[in-house]
Amino acid sequence: MLEHFLSVILANEAFMASVPETLSRVRFDRLEFMVIPPMISVPEMSPKLEVICILLFVWSSSILANSLMIVTGAVVFLRRFRQSSY
Repeated sequence: MLEHFLSVILANEAFMASVPETLSRVRFDRLEFMVIPPMISVPEMSPKLEVICILLFVWSSSILANSLMIVTGAVVFLRRFRQSSY
């Protein structure tokens, strides 16, 4: 939960823009965190490269989903086959 909370805060561009370049302390309702500015600047991607990355992500996730469906189907089939053989 705390890791998710931190990732949401650090992902917020407006929040990161308000943080100075040095280490800063930020208080959130009795919780105190060290906020470290990003060390690596990400260059702008060309629109073609962006589309290619999105397509690769969709393609790889569909392969993962299909393999999970195959494994799940095989497990269900083997369980039913074992139950019917008893």
